[in-house]
Formats: sequence, structure tokens, C-alpha cells
Amino acid sequence: MIAQRFLYIWLLLCSVVDSFVLMHPTRTAPPSTTRTTELHFKRFLSNLLGRGRSSINKGSEEASIVLKVLTGRRTINDFESAKVDEGIVKAAIGAAILAPNHKMTEPWRFILLGNETISEIAALNAAEIAKKDPIKGAKKKERWQAIPGWCVVTSSKSDRGLQEREDYAATCCAVQNFMLSLWVEGVGSKWTTGPITRTEKFAHLCGIDQTKEEVVGCIWYGIPSNKEMISAPKRRKTVEEVTSRRP
Repeated sequence: MIAQRFLYIWLLLCSVVDSFVLMHPTRTAPPSTTRTTELHFKRFLSNLLGRGRSSINKGSEEASIVLKVLTGRRTINDFESAKVDEGIVKAAIGAAILAPNHKMTEPWRFILLGNETISEIAALNAAEIAKKDPIKGAKKKERWQAIPGWCVVTSSKSDRGLQEREDYAATCCAVQNFMLSLWVEGVGSKWTTGPITRTEKFAHLCGIDQTKEEVVGCIWYGIPSNKEMISAPKRRKTVEEVTSRRP
């Protein structure tokens, strides 16, 4: 619960600041009003922490917990058969929709799939694979049907321009929030974007209007299997290699 509380703080920071528009440097407001808003903001964070802190700069321990969650999450491929509590999933969606999004477009949609739809999608995918390898297709169908949790995430289409790209990026942030929230509850996940998710048949099964939204990913989730080896992520580039500076 402690890790979850402080993770939510991190998830909320990006979106809550947008709500406190008076703190935005491009806006103008009387100094007294701005100061009052800042105090409300700090009090809001203190309430989340469940303590009476007057400053948001005294949370080194909490920051360490959040960092551990961020660096500790792993993609999980094998799950136990047990279903994840719906409350945990709803809380994860709640964290997801707090992702930053330009102009507050809130472009995302989260589609939770039931057993019937999962079976139909598994059969659809298996049929495609079976065209080249029937045995592999049958194994894939069995595996997909055994995955306990499915959440298809979509992003709204608009002008095929900047706004749509920003919306897609925002939805990707929402997916990350979703998976992090699940992780602190001991629920693993895998973000999949296989070719089947971009087909008309998949969209029909999920109730997606492809003229209005596009699939960002299908998130599989569940309790990690005991046989799943959770190891350090494979990264080829260092922080120094991806960081640049300009005077």
C-alpha cells in the first residue's frame, strides 16, 4: 500500500499541475493568488502522503520507493490462471487517465475483454498462424485463451496531424501508468501490438470504430507465474548515450 500511495503521487504530478493553471508560467495572475494556489497544491500532495508536510521537497524516502517501482517493473509473459480483482484493474485505469494530454483531449479508451471475446480473438489469431503452421497455431490459441486479463487500449483519431500524434503519445503514457499501477499490486503485464490487433476483424470483436480510433496496444495482465524469471531489463544504451546538452 505504501508503494502504491507514492506511485500514485508520481502519476498524478503530471496531470494535477495542468489543473492548477495559475501556476503555469505562460499565465498571468496576481502574486497573492499564485501563492495561494501553490499552497493548495502542496497541501494536496501532503494529503496524498497522509501526513502534515508543508513542503513537497521532504520526500526522499518516498521518491526512492517510486523510483524502485519505475525501475523494477518488467514485462511478464507467463501468468497464473486466477483472475485479477476488478478493483485493482479499475484503480489502474484511474491512474492511466491521469496521464498528461495536451488540451485535455483525453483521447484514450480502455476495453476490458471477457472470456467469449478472448476466445474469439485467440481463434482469429490461430487461424492466421495455421495457414503456415497448424501446430503452432493450435499452441498459440491455447496460450492466448489461458491469459487471464486483456485490456485493449485505443486512441482517438482526429486530423492525422499534430493533435493526433500528441493524442497517441498521451495514450502511450496512459498505458505506462496502467502497467505501473498493476505492478505495485503484484500484477504483471505485457504490452502487445501484434498484427492481429490492426485488423478489421479484431476491431469488430472489440467494438472499435476504426474510422474514429486506433489500437495502441492490447495489454495482457495477471499474477506472474512462479516459473516466470523476473530479471533485469535488457538495455543496449546508457544514460550518457541518450543524453545530450546544448549551451
